[in-house]
Amino acid sequence: MKQRIKLILCFTLTTFFSAQAADTPKFSLYGFVLPTWLVSSSAVQSFSQPNLSAFTAAGNPSFAASEDAVRSSFQVAQSRFGFLLHPDEAITARMEFDFIDFSKASPTTAALPRVRRALMEWKASEALKIKFGQDWDIVSPLAPHTFNLVGHYFESGDIGFMRIQLQALYTAGAWEHAFALGLPGNNNVAADATLELGILPTFAWRETYHSSPTTSFGFSALAASLRKSKTGPGSFFAGAGTLFLETKLADHLELRTEAYLGQNTANLGMLGLGFETATSGSIQEAGGYLTLRQKLGESFALFGGVGGSWVLNPSFQPASYVTAGTLAGTGPGIQSNLTARVGSEIQIAPSAVIFGELAYLNTFHHLLPAELTRWSAQRQALVFQLGSQVNF
Repeated sequence: MKQRIKLILCFTLTTFFSAQAADTPKFSLYGFVLPTWLVSSSAVQSFSQPNLSAFTAAGNPSFAASEDAVRSSFQVAQSRFGFLLHPDEAITARMEFDFIDFSKASPTTAALPRVRRALMEWKASEALKIKFGQDWDIVSPLAPHTFNLVGHYFESGDIGFMRIQLQALYTAGAWEHAFALGLPGNNNVAADATLELGILPTFAWRETYHSSPTTSFGFSALAASLRKSKTGPGSFFAGAGTLFLETKLADHLELRTEAYLGQNTANLGMLGLGFETATSGSIQEAGGYLTLRQKLGESFALFGGVGGSWVLNPSFQPASYVTAGTLAGTGPGIQSNLTARVGSEIQIAPSAVIFGELAYLNTFHHLLPAELTRWSAQRQALVFQLGSQVNF
């Protein structure tokens, strides 16, 4: 065993120093550490799970423990690391991980790495790039200003997420044209399901115009035809179209905003609200967010924003659970979700900041009829985060 460890250590050191000695780096590491303390006025949920790990909505009362009680957690699971391999000047391979598991409320040594991105990029020419692997959707491409980096404004206006896909990005002057074919969702159980039995991939398209070095805007869309069941012939449409803008309104004032209109986005693994079932019919939805960041001096900045998503035919939206405390796999089960944030950050070193951020959540859950007499479907929460981010 000791001999094996020595061999692994020698191989690792040899690879590292060989990479450093080469004219073109073969390996580079990046990431950040993000320790955070969170306090919530009442229950919240992280992608339907009743905890603070990456909160996206006020808590569903059918899941929350002591739903009106104040609660607190310390988290490091949103910390992230990745590496780039450069076997050739035209080829790059990327692997990226974090430690989030939404089914674990406050893990310490129980946190496990989660694969975020795993892809190769081929620079076919100066204008054309080909990417293949697990990466961000090309729709809804911007990142809003917040230190809840996994929760974002997801389920409240921001819908793009991760997908295994084949992308082509072509630059022509100030325009960037992007196209992608991808897996329509994800399947975390052992057996093939409608996802694997469906032949057609998702199709995505994005047009971006870079009007200046500090301003870009455009539109994007993603669509697919999905099977209703493993045995039946029926199918239904799911997809979304988005508009987006990123700009500097002044020397130190940044704005990022997106808006979308969609149908059944949660069926595609996107982070909207609509989820069609075999009996529910299609769910139409709309939403968007706007965030700002103002830098004041060399080391201080203010940021904040608002976002929201709404189901347009809420009577069709299924609940997220079958009985209290048991998720059904039918999407977030939310009819509307609003988020507002304000925060500040102080740079304490070239690659380190400390921050404070306050979020207000207002969520209208779709509850089962029998539980509407027990709980209010509309829930609210305030969440304060205090933390630091150190980049490497």
